[in-house]
Amino acid sequence: MKFEPSYLYSKAEELYKEGLSCSQIGDLLGLNRKKVSSYLKSKGIQVKVIAGNHNKEEIKQKYLKGEELFIDGMSIRSITKKLHLGRQGFSYWLKKRGHIIKSNNNYKPDNFEEKLLLGESIFKKEKSVLIAAREAKVSYYALLDFLDEKGIDTQIDKRYKINENVFENIDTPEKSYWLGFLYADGYINKERNYIELTLKESDKLHIEKFKKFLSTSTPIKNKEIIGSNGKLYKACTLFIYRKKIMNDLINLGCIENKSLKLSFPQSGLIPKELIRDFVRGYFDGDGSLNFSSRRNRQECTVNFIGTRRFLEELRKELDLPTRKLDRNGQAFSLRYSGVKIPLRVLEYMYKDAGIYLERKYNRYLEFLDIRDKVEIDKLAHLHKKDERYQKAAKLFLEGKSIRYISKRLGISRDNLSTWLKLNGYKVKLSRPFSQKELEYRKSQKQEIIGMHEEGYSISKIRRNTGCNFYTIKKIIELNNPHNNSI
Repeated sequence: MKFEPSYLYSKAEELYKEGLSCSQIGDLLGLNRKKVSSYLKSKGIQVKVIAGNHNKEEIKQKYLKGEELFIDGMSIRSITKKLHLGRQGFSYWLKKRGHIIKSNNNYKPDNFEEKLLLGESIFKKEKSVLIAAREAKVSYYALLDFLDEKGIDTQIDKRYKINENVFENIDTPEKSYWLGFLYADGYINKERNYIELTLKESDKLHIEKFKKFLSTSTPIKNKEIIGSNGKLYKACTLFIYRKKIMNDLINLGCIENKSLKLSFPQSGLIPKELIRDFVRGYFDGDGSLNFSSRRNRQECTVNFIGTRRFLEELRKELDLPTRKLDRNGQAFSLRYSGVKIPLRVLEYMYKDAGIYLERKYNRYLEFLDIRDKVEIDKLAHLHKKDERYQKAAKLFLEGKSIRYISKRLGISRDNLSTWLKLNGYKVKLSRPFSQKELEYRKSQKQEIIGMHEEGYSISKIRRNTGCNFYTIKKIIELNNPHNNSI
């Protein structure tokens, strides 16, 4: 057995405090990652787990590199030393890939076969290879090999009951929702036949819902993760070791390493009436809902994160306007801001929904409250404006001048004069228009009519001509009295 000098571990402790991970320290000092982790824990240091599945992918790539070196003739001992891998785990992985492994150590204790048989007996009761190996006092991988040779399925953790057929067909809103959620936040490992769902601790209730949906007694595990912002979070994880469930999800498009190649489910996999549940599940996993104020108006931004292909297919499915996709790390984001489109998307997903992430659903309700308040404020403003103009009309009938009324009530003279004319009041000019002014007003009138016929809105005409709203409206109505598009 190799014993590393103690000063290396002291150096590992320093490097960890500087912010390096256990894997990086292992590569730098030539130490095993797990030994570094164990040493740090023995010193009372809290070892952080990196969020997501980056480390699993890194180890998988090392295994594939090791396989290439093994085929080229390098020994397992040399490979595991070079790549900092566990020898037994790598040997077992190669066997599962169909490689013939020659053992250099043929020594076996006298009661080795008895221990293996005891391990088999315990496994059949406990349904866990790890527990069986510990109680039989035999190597985990030796027992795993023994059980595999006897054709005993060791990939399924049979200690816990589960509905294995749950994703066989997507025929209920709940199934469609959880498929969408796993598209966004699920992790599939084909090598070890398991599914993983990890959420932050505040969303533990949602994992409880998923657990209930699967009809499983599998325990939810707690752990700490580092988010993409570098902060430490408490999280909870559910591991499901069922090959059938994993394969059913893959057949439904929820593939391994999906972050760069995920696409929207193919037509026919999900019934049309259940697509909204799928979209809601995906949004609960990889979507966001934010509010902002713009020009004294509350707006909402709905944002989906995903691959370019997935988001473009999602946009077409929901019949949404084309938008440029923004980069979001290795992924893209599809966002809509304002009121009308976000409200349409949110009501499509959440109105009369039976299952949802409480946190996102509460944001939706918050948006509805804000929208209602804005509508009430808008009506109040219009009512107040109408009261001012009615008061202006009363003063005008009392003989007050436009200038006086405008100054007293804070209404522009042009707007007030035009409003009075539109409502049947005879407004006299303080002086007649000059010929030059008449020609200018005539050309302005023609410009307004021309822009209206080209399809310009009143707001755009007002900006281009400098005329007030009521003047433009009156000109358009006089030019085309049957036009109801204003």
